[in-house]
Amino acid sequence: MKKSLLWLLLQGWVISEASGQCSIRFLAERASVQEFVEKQEGVYVPVSRITIDYLGMPVGLPFKYASVAPAWSVENSPSFAGRNTSLKKIDGLKLRNEAYLGLKRLKNSAALSGIKLEVSSAFRNGAFQASLYRKLGSNIAERTGYSEHQLGTTVDFTAVHAGSKTFLWLLENAFRQGWIPSYYFRENTAIKKEPWHWRFVGPEAAEEFYCIWQNEISQEVLQIKERFAQ
Repeated sequence: MKKSLLWLLLQGWVISEASGQCSIRFLAERASVQEFVEKQEGVYVPVSRITIDYLGMPVGLPFKYASVAPAWSVENSPSFAGRNTSLKKIDGLKLRNEAYLGLKRLKNSAALSGIKLEVSSAFRNGAFQASLYRKLGSNIAERTGYSEHQLGTTVDFTAVHAGSKTFLWLLENAFRQGWIPSYYFRENTAIKKEPWHWRFVGPEAAEEFYCIWQNEISQEVLQIKERFAQ
């Protein structure tokens, strides 16, 4: 059932004075996703913490992407949501075209600052994700269909950990290029924080994500800088 704008605002969509008011794009979609996930997964995430990416996929809560997206069992899946779903290779790994181009721009930008971004994981098919889940368990790996890697828009960077200079650079620069640390700032999840895990959502969605988590991001940046200053 669609929620009224007033209902959503009363849910907490009026953002704090510190961060100002964030975008309210796709408000009805966010409410629908929230209701669906709470019913199917028993997990509640406020509408104000949910983002919708450039593919129309939700960010910030456990979601079975494979239930609405192609199974990705072949390299070139049928068109999904009007987007070209063909996968391209970068560093020997596969990504959707938009994420592939976005990663090239991000790597070039990082190189100008003396930061070398290397990717250890990108697109994963269902069989590979299932094997990871069996091997690593639910605190480290998502169930098949729930992993953002199956969207072909997500990468894991090597040598990126909380408190590192590379993580600091990403927090200060990646958002404006459409990338977000979707498994680092997240509510009600059993998956541990992953500073190396970055998802391409497009510039508009990345801006919204930054606005939603601005206080937490700013605190993280400050803490890292304070450690380096000691």
